[in-house]
Parts: sequence; C-alpha cells; structure tokens
Amino acid sequence: MLMASAYLPLFKSEKLGGKRYLDGGGWNNVPVGILLDAGYRDIIIIRIYGLGHDSEKSAEIPEHTHVYHIAPRQNLGGILQFDKKQARKNMKLGYYDALRLLYGLEGRWYYIHAPEPEELYFRQLTAQTDLLERLLPPELTASLADEKDLLPGFRYYTEVIFPRLARKWKLKEDWNYRELYLGILENAARSRRISRFCVYTPEELTEKIYLHDHRF
Repeated sequence: MLMASAYLPLFKSEKLGGKRYLDGGGWNNVPVGILLDAGYRDIIIIRIYGLGHDSEKSAEIPEHTHVYHIAPRQNLGGILQFDKKQARKNMKLGYYDALRLLYGLEGRWYYIHAPEPEELYFRQLTAQTDLLERLLPPELTASLADEKDLLPGFRYYTEVIFPRLARKWKLKEDWNYRELYLGILENAARSRRISRFCVYTPEELTEKIYLHDHRF
C-alpha cells in the first residue's frame, strides 16, 4: 500500500502483485465511499487538501452516519517539499488539530478550552471594557473615537465595537459572544507572537498576553 501510494502519474511505476496501482490523489484522495459501502458509521477524515479528485463532495452520507474532519487551517507546504523542519511542524499541527476535534476545543488559530456558556463571555466583554479597548487594533480604536460620544453605555460596544470586530475578523454571520471574545484574545495573542501550540483556557491566554505586555 505504501509503494502504491508513491506511484504518482508522472513517475515510473512497477507492478505490485501483478497489478499496477496509482496514487490516490490521481483517482480519489478521499475514498469515503468505500468506508460507507463497508458499513462504517463513524468516520474520521484527515484532510491535507492536496491535489486530486475528491469524492467526498459527491458522496451521499446515510442517516445516522457521523463524519468528522481533522483539517489544517494553514498551508502545509508543497507535496514534493521534503523538509524535516516543515514535516515536524506539520506533525505538531496535526496533533493539535486532532485535539481540537477530540476535546471540542475552540479557536480559529489557537486551541482553547472554553466550555462556559455564551452569557459568561458577554459579561466578560462588557465588564472588561478597559481591557477590551487595550486589546483592540489601534486603527480600529482611532476610527471609532468620535462615535463613542454618540451612544451611551454599553450600546457603544454592542452596536458599534462588537459588530465591527466580527466583520474585521470574518466571523460567521450568526457569530456569538464566545466566538467574539475568543477572537479578541486570539488576535491579541497572535500579534504578540505567543505560541499557538498549547491548549489554553481563556484565562491562561489572557495572562500570557498580560505578561508579554509587562515583561519590560
């Protein structure tokens, strides 16, 4: 099977057991149909978004069948890029992406354990407006300076700040306050180049940001 997977269309191939084989990317790089036909009802698909035909898009998923995905959110490098450093990075990325699925971790870039209800994150957003403004991108803070005097109290945040942040970070249209709160933390942490390869709670990531800003 390993040798067969190495037979790309442009490379020389030898018969294996009297048959010729082709790398799955040249025929079907996500053969989920084979597993469905075999009766499997819990399927984990590990994606690398490589070249080739993807039959999952046309597969009919039966009722009571659960298909889960472990997928990267960044480029993994070229298919023929044989680099030890990149390979190790990809392995670490795959490990943490698997943790995201297995433990229901939140976050788009980081891996955050945040099981609390949405109401808690709304209270966090409205109770820590000083922290919120400190974590906002400077260009956004400057552009909203005049609007702060037009809306009283929390309306400035719920009607102006929060929706603009959601648009800036391309959250889904039905975003919630947990996603927004974690988005603020993630973007603040990312701008400070805090390591992403760790499972954080929101409090731990906030502390990392605070320590970074007060280390000098």
